[in-house]
Order: sequence, then structure tokens, then C-alpha cells
Amino acid sequence: MNSFYQTFCHLIDAIEESLSKGRIVPALILIYSSIDSISFLAERGDIKGRKVFKNWVKKWMLEKYPIACNETDIYSARCSLLHQQSSESDLTRNNVAKEIYYSWGNANIEILQNSIMNSPKHESSVAIKVEDLFWSFRKGMADCISAINEDQEWRNLFQEKADKLFISVKFDMNNN
Repeated sequence: MNSFYQTFCHLIDAIEESLSKGRIVPALILIYSSIDSISFLAERGDIKGRKVFKNWVKKWMLEKYPIACNETDIYSARCSLLHQQSSESDLTRNNVAKEIYYSWGNANIEILQNSIMNSPKHESSVAIKVEDLFWSFRKGMADCISAINEDQEWRNLFQEKADKLFISVKFDMNNN
């Protein structure tokens, strides 16, 4: 699992650095793509696509570390942000998911939530703090990895996929 740990430690560091510098869109892109990766790696069956993402979010994030949205809302937010850098997706346009609006840092989420409640989209939108999304993801990922480490068969499947992850290798031509 060394390649997994290296890759995900770098991703977590990059998310934290982005948040500390107020770079919210890059932080969200990294969070959503990290959820994509861990959900793929942790999947034991033949399930593919959005179902893998949504199942992982529901089980590992929202059951134990809930935030003000569901797995479909999070999947929709992932799609809209990664593909269009917006909050609207096919799922929100078809009223299958709520649009997620974000606050971060010291911003009072209640102000954003009140703005949503006073808008025509109040029933189809939700406000969340980026840090809460990140915290739910980090805690869920830690729980998932603990469960994988306790199940040898699952760990082997995970490791087989994780061995294919990109990793960075530092190579210094001056110090052979």
C-alpha cells in the first residue's frame, strides 16, 4: 500500500495547502477526484461508474460523518465542478440532486444558507462548508482503509489496484 499512501498523503497535503491559501476550486477538484480514486480502489465487486462513487460516499462519509447533503448531491457537485466548474449538472437540472453552494474558512455558513432560503432555488440547493466536506472525506477514507487492512482478501484486491497508481519518484542526476 506504499504507493497508495504516498499518493494520498500528497493529495491531502495539496488539499490542505489549497484551503490554507483560499484556493477553493482546486481544493474541491482534489477532494472530488480523491473520492473517485479511493472509491474505485476500495470497490470489491464489478460495480462501475457513479454507483461506486455514491456507494462509497454513503457508506464511508455520510453514515458516520454526515454533512447537509446526500451522496447524489455530492456526485452531482463532483460532475459539475470537474466537467464545467459550475454548480449545475444534469442531475440538478432534472431535480435529482441539489446544487451545492460552498462557504469556507471563517465565513458564516448560515448567511449563505439564509441567502439560499430566500431565493427561488431554496428547495433545490444546499450550503456546505468545504472544510466539512474535506473532514468527512478524510475520516471516511481513514475508516475505509482500516476496514481494508482487517480483511486480507479485500486488502489484496485493493493492493492490486493501488499498485497501478501514479507515484512520484525523485531522481537526482547529480547524486547517482
